[in-house]
Amino acid sequence: MKPFRPGPFKSIHSTRFGQETVQFIEQRRCRQIMFSNMRKGRPALEGIGRLLITKFGPRVRNNRIKQMLGERAAQLMEEMGFTRNRKARVQGDPVFKNAKRFK
Repeated sequence: MKPFRPGPFKSIHSTRFGQETVQFIEQRRCRQIMFSNMRKGRPALEGIGRLLITKFGPRVRNNRIKQMLGERAAQLMEEMGFTRNRKARVQGDPVFKNAKRFK
């Protein structure tokens, strides 16, 4: 796995909370969920929000945190050979309302 390239999220990623949330979605379990979602045609981050809320609480609902996690998810999916497709509505997730689909 390549290191996260935070780009415009460098300031938030430099915080302990930012680093911990990124490390969390890099874990095998989260990557498996994202991969499974993509195979079903669903947004990659769908279902990850529940895990994030359980681990980190409501702070993960911060827009910049969500955007940063979306960017990290995109980088992980691109490493697996997928390309960004379009935004889609996320169903039943307490954190993410929209997320990227990949093809």
